Amino acid sequence: MAYKSKNLSIGKARLQGAKTNTLSALNDAINSQAEFNQGLKDMQKNQMARNKMGQNLSQLYTMSQYSDFSKRLAKDEYAKYKTNFMSMVETDGVSDYTFPTEDEWYKSRKYGTMGGSDYTPSDVNMNFDDMDIEKLNLLMRTKYGK
Repeated sequence: MAYKSKNLSIGKARLQGAKTNTLSALNDAINSQAEFNQGLKDMQKNQMARNKMGQNLSQLYTMSQYSDFSKRLAKDEYAKYKTNFMSMVETDGVSDYTFPTEDEWYKSRKYGTMGGSDYTPSDVNMNFDDMDIEKLNLLMRTKYGK
């Protein structure tokens, strides 16, 4: 009997050691899985931040392109306005006129003045062709029946 109980206690000790080793390995695996999950979350968060940063940079680049385009368009519009205004000054032979600088016109929308009256870009773009005026008169007569 003593022999059996000695073997039995040795077997129990071995099983207890194996159980401890198995539990230790299981806990290590659970901890490494938790670390992996945390690393995965961090990686996803970094990827989302990087994507958002890329979107912000893309929007910033687009806004800068739009700003450049807007400034180019304003310069072209200013040049056309100045050309038309100066040709109108030469045609009318007016000496009492002022014309804003490009910065004044672009930022505060100051207009050219001639004889105390402001002239907007649409005012100086008008084409006073007799045929166009006759067409307008005909249109007004047919629309209102006068």
